[in-house]
Amino acid sequence: MSTLLSPKGRVSFPNVYEASVVNEGDKPKYSVVLVFDPENMDEQQRAQLIKMKEAANKVAREAFKVGIGERHADGAIIKSPFRKTEEKPKFYDPGKVFVRFANKYKPNVVDASRRPIGEETDDFYAGCWAHVSYTCYAYEFMGNMGVSFSLGNIQKTGDDEPFAGRRTNADDDFDVLEDAPVTTTPAGDDDIPF
Repeated sequence: MSTLLSPKGRVSFPNVYEASVVNEGDKPKYSVVLVFDPENMDEQQRAQLIKMKEAANKVAREAFKVGIGERHADGAIIKSPFRKTEEKPKFYDPGKVFVRFANKYKPNVVDASRRPIGEETDDFYAGCWAHVSYTCYAYEFMGNMGVSFSLGNIQKTGDDEPFAGRRTNADDDFDVLEDAPVTTTPAGDDDIPF
């Protein structure tokens, strides 16, 4: 299947600079979750989301002879890569859809001008907007059957309020203090006075 382009979504749980393990026993993967708001998408973005659903259903029918959410001859329901945010109320507002994209290969992360975004810049974070290139594949594992999306590359498309947990920069947190006292411990004084 050829590489496709997702709609723009809010970035959540980005593991794009270092591979991580989501489920015990899995191999480390690079991944990102995109949160989509179908009710507030323009026509082009909605068309890309529909294309994602069509691609996932096509792969399911080719692999399992039934579509996503339908029952396979073995009795298993074909799992969808699209999940409702109501499943994770601790992390997401209701009424949206989230999708995880993952791959064992490290993605290129670029800005709107296709310039690389390095980890040291802190410019790519949970809460910013991005879209990804992806491919679709079917899986069968421990009695589960379904379709997932393989992560290709990532393009940041905009900034927004960071989701909770983003590390801040000390320069942004503090002002420079005038005549700040220097705190030192006298040499040989290892006793803490309390």
